[in-house]
Amino acid sequence: MSKFENMTFENFLISAPEANLIKDLRLDLGLTTAQAAKLAGLNDGALWRKYESGDRKPNQQTWTVFLMASGQHPNFKLNTK
Repeated sequence: MSKFENMTFENFLISAPEANLIKDLRLDLGLTTAQAAKLAGLNDGALWRKYESGDRKPNQQTWTVFLMASGQHPNFKLNTK
């Protein structure tokens, strides 16, 4: 029996909020758009700025990666050893 067999990931993927809340969270964390983009796994801040302006919306995977990397996911935390 694998130690991962009973793991579930219910409530793992999180939908992104409205653009103004994306920007508010970044500012609350003291991040630049480039830093936020890097945490989300994006190449630069240009796409992140589109998220904040409402021109684009991050998909659930991108938003969840950002929440996990920034320690803001409401249900899961990364554990460093």
